[in-house]
Order: sequence, then C-alpha cells, then structure tokens
Amino acid sequence: MKSKKILIASILGNALEFYDFTLYGFFTCVIANYYFPGSNEISRILASLAAFGSGFLTRPFGGLVFGYLGDKYGRKLALSSSILLMGIPTAIIGLLPGYESIGITASVVIFLCRLLQGLCTGGEYNGAAIFSIEHLGRRSPGFIGGCIGASCALGAFFASFLGSLSQTSMMPEWAWRIPFIIGGVVSFFGYFMRKKLTETPEFEKLVINRIQGKTSIFTTFMMNPKSCLVTFALGSFNGALSYTLLSFLTVYLSKYLKLPLVDVLQFNLVGMIGFMGGSLFLGALFDKMESWKFYRLVALSVFFLMIPLFLAINSLNYRLIILSEGVLGLFAGGIAGSGHAFMQTLFPAKDRYLGISFNFSVGMALFGSMTPIIYVRMFEKYKAGLLFPAYFLMSLALVFLIILTGDKMKISFRNQI
Repeated sequence: MKSKKILIASILGNALEFYDFTLYGFFTCVIANYYFPGSNEISRILASLAAFGSGFLTRPFGGLVFGYLGDKYGRKLALSSSILLMGIPTAIIGLLPGYESIGITASVVIFLCRLLQGLCTGGEYNGAAIFSIEHLGRRSPGFIGGCIGASCALGAFFASFLGSLSQTSMMPEWAWRIPFIIGGVVSFFGYFMRKKLTETPEFEKLVINRIQGKTSIFTTFMMNPKSCLVTFALGSFNGALSYTLLSFLTVYLSKYLKLPLVDVLQFNLVGMIGFMGGSLFLGALFDKMESWKFYRLVALSVFFLMIPLFLAINSLNYRLIILSEGVLGLFAGGIAGSGHAFMQTLFPAKDRYLGISFNFSVGMALFGSMTPIIYVRMFEKYKAGLLFPAYFLMSLALVFLIILTGDKMKISFRNQI
C-alpha cells in the first residue's frame, strides 16, 4: 500500500505539473492574439512561441535550485515546493486581462509566468523519477521511470482534452481560460498530498552518513564529465522530439496545413496516447536490454521513419495524421520514459538530483524551447520545405547516437550510493 501511494503521488504530481506547463503550448495561437501586439499573425505567433520557450530558459536554474534542495534537504521537500509554486503562474495566466485592456503589462506578465513555470519544471520532472525509483525501482527501474514519463503525457493529455473541449462551438470565447484556472487550483491539492510522503531510503542513508549536499554543480562536472554529457544529450533529444509533438504540431497543422484547431487538438490526444504507451512499453523493454543497444534501436528508428511520418502528415489524410501522431508520440515517450532509469545510474546518490536535473534541463532548454521557433523561422524566413522538421530530428538522432555509442558506453552504469 505504501509503495502504491508513493507511485500514485509521484505520477499525479508530475502529471499536474506537465498539465500546467504544456497547456500553454496548445493555446499558442490563442494566446498570441490575446497578449501580444503585432502587425501580422506570424509576428504574434513568434512572440507567443518566444514566451513558451522562455519557460525552458529557467529550467536549468530550476535544476540547480531544486537539485540543491533535493540533495541537501531531501527529495520530498523539493517536490512539495515545486508543485506548489507551479500552480500560481498557471492560475494567473487564466485570469490575466488581455493586451487590449492592460497593454504591454499583459505580455510581460505572460513571460514572467512562463519563467516561473520553467523554474519549477526543472526541479519536478527528474525529481519525481528520482523519488520514485529510489523508493521502488530496484527491480524494474525502466518501468517505474516509464510510469513517470507516461504521467507527463497524462498531464498533457488532459490539457489537450480540456483545451479541445473549450474550443467547441458551444463554449464561450473566453473558455480557453478555464483549463488554466483548474490547473492552478489543483496544484494546491497536490502540495498537501506530497507533504504526507516519506523520504527515500537512499537519501536517508546520506543523512545517516552525513554526506548529503556535500557537492556542487562544479564538482559534479569534474567527477562525472561523461555522465553530464550523456544526460545533456538525452535531454536535448527528448526536448526536440517531445515539443515537436506537444507544441509545434499544433502550429504546423493549424497554420501551415490549414486544419481546424479543434481537429488539431484532438489529433494531439492521439500523440499523448502514443507517448504514454511508449513510456510504459519501452521503459519495460529497457529493463530487458543493454542501455546502448536500446538507444541505438530507438535512435535508428527515429532516423529512418521521420520522413515517412511527415509525408503522411502532409498528405492531409486524417487517418495517416492520426497514425503519425501516435508513432511520433511512441518515439518521444520511449526516450522520455527509459531515460529516467538510465540517468539514475549515471550519478551517485549524493549529487544525483543536481546532476540529472541541471544537465537534462540544459538540453531541454536548448532544444525543447528552440525547436518550434527554429521550425517557424525556417519556414517563414528561409522558405524551408515542410519536411524540414523531419531532417532536423534525423540530425539530432544521429548526433545522439554518436554521443551514446562513441565509446561503447564505457560509463559505470550502476546504482550508486
């Protein structure tokens, strides 16, 4: 019963954080019209995407702040704090007047809200996995990490579902605000749920041995350089795949392929289902394979299937779009879910929270935030073809594979205390 409570609390808390964080991505175009001035639609969308991306800029700082708290004062304190602080900016976005009412203040507040959301996510995503695997993951860390990865998609799924519901013809124009307000309110319940959990056995050992919080990010780099590089690479690849799915495809399908937003949001639900399935199934598969063989399989699959997937999306055939969303979600979930168990083995427990959260968040900040903006800029300024996202993801898959297998994964992949 205790184990189930820990896993459920971690899953629900992480799902709620990603509900809050990704909700903005589904309403990029709506928020662009409400909060950002501009002479044309593209300039407003780019401003809105920039605000979306700003949330990634503070993720590494969140990894530093919450990583320090988690390694020095406990995993539970870090996770309780992150979920409480996440709800505040989410509720503000739902209640904030538009640009026409309060002018540039609205744009500034949106940016500030995204910065705070990013800060909290930098400590939450990896922290929830560390907390769960340290409690429960000795026998099947890949599957436990997959559950945490799937919870991200669960949160995004509900964000997309409520977002889709708010855009139906029966709802008023302001109904897009409702999902944000709900997220803000529920975050406070998540805080009290996490406050009741127990600390992880591995952190309690650090306390007994009086070695918790004895390292900094600099000593982590010096002691674990390969681990830091691999974690950064994993965060980069994960960020590009996940936010192509979570953010860019909404713009891609609605703006460039001219499909109705309500249909696009429903397609995203399929992507979320694929992400959840990929996290769970490929997380369990990770437990059965050597790490480098598993990631070679996933990276090569991404490399060879991206062009067919985007050709299918560009066909405007709804069945092919649904299939492509699901497969892309499978890949993104496979990287996200298995990555938790993998990164857990790269750092000793005394600086695990900091080492994972910071390096992973830097990769996510660079490629999660910039990937949608790169796509739009390439389309608009350089007139890139609609297959450019496929080529971009193929390139990242190749780089990721080289980093992981360049030295045959000669890193000591083991749980360390």
